[in-house]
Amino acid sequence: MNKLLAFGCSHTYGESLPDCLPNDPMPPPSQFAWPNLLAKKLDRECVNLSRSGSSNKQIHYNLVNTNFDKDDIVV
Repeated sequence: MNKLLAFGCSHTYGESLPDCLPNDPMPPPSQFAWPNLLAKKLDRECVNLSRSGSSNKQIHYNLVNTNFDKDDIVV
């Protein structure tokens, strides 16, 4: 299946959304975050590789060290 891969910080991760509670040390990315909503509209699997507190340097590092398939969409 074609994938939508998302890289980013807490906004992409979905920090503070109802299914991403602060008392859990590292919950999975929120299902209500914009990458999941976009993936559903595009009928693609969402792979949210964002992390809360990521800097631009960390986001870039994750981006260049990820293998993509030909038909993936990367945001």
